[in-house]
Amino acid sequence: MNAMNDSKLIEESFCSITEAIFKILPKNNLPFSLYRMNPSNGRFTPITIPGKAIVSADKQSISDDCPASGRTEKSAEKIYTDSIKLHFKQFSKTLNAVGELLHEKPDLLWLMIPMLDPQHSLVNKALSNGVIGAAVLLHAREVKPDVKIFIDALFALFLCDIGMSSLPEFVLGKEFCLSLDEQKRIRQHPIGSVEVLSLTSNLSKTSLRAILEHHERMDGSGYPRGVTNDNLSWLGKLCGA
Repeated sequence: MNAMNDSKLIEESFCSITEAIFKILPKNNLPFSLYRMNPSNGRFTPITIPGKAIVSADKQSISDDCPASGRTEKSAEKIYTDSIKLHFKQFSKTLNAVGELLHEKPDLLWLMIPMLDPQHSLVNKALSNGVIGAAVLLHAREVKPDVKIFIDALFALFLCDIGMSSLPEFVLGKEFCLSLDEQKRIRQHPIGSVEVLSLTSNLSKTSLRAILEHHERMDGSGYPRGVTNDNLSWLGKLCGA
């Protein structure tokens, strides 16, 4: 949907809809645009115009494209997983190059750490995890890991919370106590991270295991499996630090 206010600034918000939307839409002067997504490339094209009525032919076309009742959530999940697969190859290539550079010139990390943004967001948290974790590996250990181990660690550090991105914004941004259902969904995100990253077939078993373990604790009080110190990998402990 695309809404236009009096100042002509455009505000965009994209979500899946069902044909039930026509029960609440005004017949004339529609205040926003409806877009159709091409599933092969993820591009959106407008199919209605703000301020204009939706003609019967367009309405039928939109209804035909809408997922059947009960399938909206699956449709949104497919968009999410397809996006991961579409963009991961380039991300992987970039992170490998960055990993090789940092392994060769670890002092670059001292320039990167002051640039980290303290504002809370999934992106900022991922960047902080990756950069600070890399600094620990290259500067705080007696023996520098070889480049393959280091890059496996970078993937785990940067991506361990990717499963959180499929949670609703109202859960991620909640300032007060989470409900029992919301707590359950949060505690399942390491599994969600592993499931979606397994689709790429690019991550090592070492990285995937660490991602699954990053909220486990040595005394067994963590999640999602409640395993203890003897069953945790060194990288899982680092990602959870």
